[in-house]
Amino acid sequence: MICGIDESGVGSIIGPMVFAGVAVQAESSRTLRRWGVADSKTLPCSAVSAIYKRIAGAPQHMLMHRTSTITPRELDMAAADRLSGGGSGSGSNRRRRNRGARLREIKISRVADIIAKLATACRATNRRMEAAYIDSFDADASNLSEDVSSAVSSRIKLATPSTRALETPRIVCQTGADGTMLPVAAASIVAVATYRQRVHKIHRAMTARGYAVRDTGFFDSEKGGMYRYIYDYYQSHNTLPEFVRANCRPMRRLVGMCSKEGRAPTACAHALGGPRRLINP
Repeated sequence: MICGIDESGVGSIIGPMVFAGVAVQAESSRTLRRWGVADSKTLPCSAVSAIYKRIAGAPQHMLMHRTSTITPRELDMAAADRLSGGGSGSGSNRRRRNRGARLREIKISRVADIIAKLATACRATNRRMEAAYIDSFDADASNLSEDVSSAVSSRIKLATPSTRALETPRIVCQTGADGTMLPVAAASIVAVATYRQRVHKIHRAMTARGYAVRDTGFFDSEKGGMYRYIYDYYQSHNTLPEFVRANCRPMRRLVGMCSKEGRAPTACAHALGGPRRLINP
């Protein structure tokens, strides 16, 4: 079995970040091509949904998939660690060393969980996961491969008896792997589809409250849109909704604008550097 790992929701400011893993038989590549599996960024929404249904309905002897999420709360805490710095040395050096370090640890943990679970599932069907290919989220792909491999090995040892210990699969991190490796492309489709399901659930909840939310992926400057919902929620609760990544720069700007003299945000907020994009799988 060959495993592919990819993520979705990296540039968004609502909803979780989603990691997905897809383990397939090496001989299933022809089937994946027939389904139209490709990098999710190159596919329309309708194609992503259709292929995801095929992947979700595939028999386990051919294909297995798992997902794991990083909640907005966890992302906020990671961003707070980054902003606060820490450690010894000058302030600028501390910020450079700590920039993204906590979030990187969380990502490695999620990826390792997925690989360990898929490797265990493969073993249950008398198969072995030979390798896991990851669309690298680190500039140093080689170092990331070593760190993920170590994390996977630790999880496998804890999850299985020593007499039946699984062999840690070969871990390969590559930049742009979702465009060159079919299992990674399949994982990108699962990640995007899962992320969109979470966001659409948020949209439906807003619509039920009387806000005319459009699935454009951008902030709505219209009176009844998502932009207005977040502002109204903040004014009523003095905090942002739980699905919002409060520690990202656009949301900090939004809070600052909303707090000034009780002034409601308008379309001019975009020109002032206010929040723009809500969905960027």
